Amino acid sequence: MPENIYTDMLKRNNKDLPHVDLYVCGFPCQAFSTSGLRLGTKDPRAKIIPKMLDTISKSKPKICILENVKGFINIEAGEPVKLLLKTLEKIGYNVHHSLYNTKNYGIPQNRERIYFVCIRKDLQKKIFEKPREVKMKAFEDILIDDRVHDKPVSKMYNKNFHKIKSNTKIITPYNYYTPYQDISPTLDTACSYFFIIKQNRVLYEKEALQLQGFRKNFKQVVSRNQMMKQVGNSMSVNVVKKIIKEALLCI
Repeated sequence: MPENIYTDMLKRNNKDLPHVDLYVCGFPCQAFSTSGLRLGTKDPRAKIIPKMLDTISKSKPKICILENVKGFINIEAGEPVKLLLKTLEKIGYNVHHSLYNTKNYGIPQNRERIYFVCIRKDLQKKIFEKPREVKMKAFEDILIDDRVHDKPVSKMYNKNFHKIKSNTKIITPYNYYTPYQDISPTLDTACSYFFIIKQNRVLYEKEALQLQGFRKNFKQVVSRNQMMKQVGNSMSVNVVKKIIKEALLCI
């Protein structure tokens, strides 16, 4: 267990932080996501960004990995991302940023996210290369219960059922329809309502965790609702793991 747990990064004094080798931060995406209002830096949640940069400046980790939705790149004509890159370089980091999709690193979830891999200039010995893609496992491999449940389907899904393709795995209660086959659509904070068509039931917590790259034996200590919200907000572990391995080769 860590000696110190900081519950609010906006309130802590970053001068008091311990030595850090690796810093990973998924700063709030709601301000930049195309599924939201896209208020950008005007959104109160965007206040995390300067505090995040202050954390990096004060603790000077060897490697930093920052993550957000791909909409962060073009919000406000690209000014926030330009400022982020400029600040990180000024602090003393080489930054490699690229778009990653969870489905390209072994897990059957369509999840595009932008990752910024920051390596301290005084330590970097090798150019960072984006990790190679790997074969995706079958969607059925993440199921913990493959029985077909015999019960009426909730009306919230009916409006999309006529659009289902032969190999569509999950349908959501939203008004839009995902055309993806063989994989899950992007998990979000409402993924507790994602409906597995063949099994005629909602997605379970342990299945959602696996779709984010967590182990099957991950211990759940919160309610289903909270667990699914946390999963939807999480980074894909399989992607982060690949990035960290490659970044460590650079120092």
